[in-house]
Amino acid sequence: MKRKAAAYNNKSGSTSIQSSKKPTENPKAVAKFEWRAKVNSPVVEDAIDHFTRHLISEWVTDLWYSRLTPDKEGPEELVQIVNGVLGEISGRMRNINLIDFLIRDLVNLICTHLELFRAAISKIEKQHTDSLTIERRDTELKIVLAAEDKLHPALFSSEAEHKVLQHLMNGLMSVTFKSEDLQCSFFRYIVRELLACAVMRPVLNLANPRFINERIESVVINKTKANKGVDAAQGLSPIKEDESQTSSDPFSKCLDPSATGVELTQLKN
Repeated sequence: MKRKAAAYNNKSGSTSIQSSKKPTENPKAVAKFEWRAKVNSPVVEDAIDHFTRHLISEWVTDLWYSRLTPDKEGPEELVQIVNGVLGEISGRMRNINLIDFLIRDLVNLICTHLELFRAAISKIEKQHTDSLTIERRDTELKIVLAAEDKLHPALFSSEAEHKVLQHLMNGLMSVTFKSEDLQCSFFRYIVRELLACAVMRPVLNLANPRFINERIESVVINKTKANKGVDAAQGLSPIKEDESQTSSDPFSKCLDPSATGVELTQLKN
């Protein structure tokens, strides 16, 4: 019995030594390529990785992180987190039936909103026979829809819009981020506010007619200034050509005997 026990102990010890010598897989190294399997397209994978690295380098590393520390692990971990989110979105987008979404769901949604808008406008026209300004019409439209309990919660106030965006970003993060990343409350709040205020709110502003008109006006003004600058440059180009013909030597003014100052001697090869 003692011999069997000793043999069993030796066998168990050797197996434990072999298991300890067996290399374990690094979970970070495995997770680093998980998002590529969800995308399953080398071209799209390279595009996502290039976009993410440029984004992190522009807004994190070069903007403020490199001033604090020369560390590279923090930005690299952030790149992998963003790549994982984009990979999850890409994998879910492939499961969407675009034909049903574009032909049926999106059309039905637009038709419903148009019918609701026309019904509200007809009620406003019955209450106000005179013509209304755009701001006054928007205000009356909100009042009519709010009275019928059909106004979207985000349109009541800017605070309500912020709350709705927070709620939407919480849902988006719950299905795209990893559960271990969301364990940190500070990380979850920071990412939620960045997505809500720096990403989604500017996108929603694109639907604002005032915002669109301001962008068009700025583009036209910049283009007009650029055209004026080209015309002015073309008008000055003959004068510059005459000056270059008369004084092609960069030291010609300095070698003028009538000029005052330190005398320069031109070196000849």
